[in-house]
Amino acid sequence: MKKAATVLPDDAYHPSPRQGATQIGVEEVTNRFKKYSPYVFSAHFSGRPDHEIIGKVEHYRIKLNAFENMFSRKSSYVAKTAAIIKKLDLPIVHVRNRPLYMPLLRKMLGKNYKLVLHEHNQNIADTLSEAQAIEVFESIDAYVAVSRFTYDFEITNKYPQYKNKAQAILNGVNLDKFRPIWEQKEKAISLRKKYNIANSLNILFAGAIRERKGIHHLVEAIKMIVPSHKNVKLVIAGGSKDNLEAKDSFANMVKAEAAKIADSIKFIGFIPPSEVQNAYLLGDIFVGPSLWDEPFGLVFAEASASGLAVIGSRKGGIPEIIKDGETGLLINDPEDPKEIADKIESLITNPAKISSFGRAARKYMESKFSWDRVAKEIEDLYDKL
Repeated sequence: MKKAATVLPDDAYHPSPRQGATQIGVEEVTNRFKKYSPYVFSAHFSGRPDHEIIGKVEHYRIKLNAFENMFSRKSSYVAKTAAIIKKLDLPIVHVRNRPLYMPLLRKMLGKNYKLVLHEHNQNIADTLSEAQAIEVFESIDAYVAVSRFTYDFEITNKYPQYKNKAQAILNGVNLDKFRPIWEQKEKAISLRKKYNIANSLNILFAGAIRERKGIHHLVEAIKMIVPSHKNVKLVIAGGSKDNLEAKDSFANMVKAEAAKIADSIKFIGFIPPSEVQNAYLLGDIFVGPSLWDEPFGLVFAEASASGLAVIGSRKGGIPEIIKDGETGLLINDPEDPKEIADKIESLITNPAKISSFGRAARKYMESKFSWDRVAKEIEDLYDKL
């Protein structure tokens, strides 16, 4: 069987109870490979050995000493990873979300290895100088974006000369883990009773309580809605950007505003990735008024797969997940609480639309967003290389 290395960032613990979208994507894809044996490289962390095999994936966790951690973290991590890749003779090296690793890997590995850069953000266009970007593109054999938006942002609009190396492979969602709510009625009722939200129409927000997620504007929108729709509750399932309980100044401000309508807002707190599928059983409508250009927006795919009507911003890769007027609604100005409130109200006054959007959303995820499709497209790229 052919072999391929996947290299996570030097601060990524994998697998971990608090892993983010990048680690989730790696875990979902590598476990679905059919033609390639996957070797995954990540940071060393307490509680996991430096080397182990989990299922079909062989893991190597790179341990750095105190000096390396402080003064040469990136180069030391890449050098130690490259040494193992050479020893194991892994001809394809697939790096996630770290463009500046690529020139280093090319120098360390030479020309006989195929290098793939997989961008989960817009790191090249947003953070690198033109000289750095060109050095990255010249060092790689292929570039993958997680959405068409990211592809256009970095390739079409900024570095079109590298189109021959680039393609978009949209992220996926675990369709077995995130089952539609109508298949889990008893479980949904039980969970809602647990949180005392069984008799309300629930607007769900899932994600980090961060300013760029627009949660503060959603709270303001709910304030506008509840005077005339007293059965509506906002359910907030989320922690900090590091997947811990949110206790920073912004989170405290959001909680203080929410306290003004405390009977209409329920904070669930951080839910680990292993249990996050249960969060979507708490909602009837999912709302994510993101203020930034999300490269993909995994929560929108998870909510859609769970059979929820979804409302999201017309920003970044989100419109590639939500079909406006078919599987959900798109917000033109997520900084406008009135528009958010109007979108929510258009659904809560039309329960049939909530149901039809949710069922259409599930079908759309089944047709376009399986991780099996993502794994196949990545292995097809490996074959081409």
